Amino acid sequence: MKRKPLYLSQQTTKQILTTMKTLNEKNQKTLEALKAKADLWGKSRMPSVKRIAALLEELGVEFKLISTSVTKPRGGATAAFTTSGGCKVTNGWVLKVPAANIHMDTTCSWFSMNTQSFAEDIVKFIDKK
Repeated sequence: MKRKPLYLSQQTTKQILTTMKTLNEKNQKTLEALKAKADLWGKSRMPSVKRIAALLEELGVEFKLISTSVTKPRGGATAAFTTSGGCKVTNGWVLKVPAANIHMDTTCSWFSMNTQSFAEDIVKFIDKK
């Protein structure tokens, strides 16, 4: 017995295609926040690295998310030596996206200064995809 081919109306086909291309609500907000951070310097907050990883996962992008910790000396940032004694353990995340050459380390001292450029790189990579 031959099977009849399944014909979909144009409207049904468009609905299927748009459903495949849409992101879930949290990832849509993450993408909007990344775009806002990339466009307006200092006007919006950077989404968390975990939320960015969830967005990349839904888009099917290969990445690595690694939990990390760094021991930093306590005291002034400009001091030549530590006077207070002791160290502080800073916990954070490392997000690596090899295809886009992105390496984000939240424990890095300059991470907060580079969030705008990270957001811009991620948005450009997603737009190309």
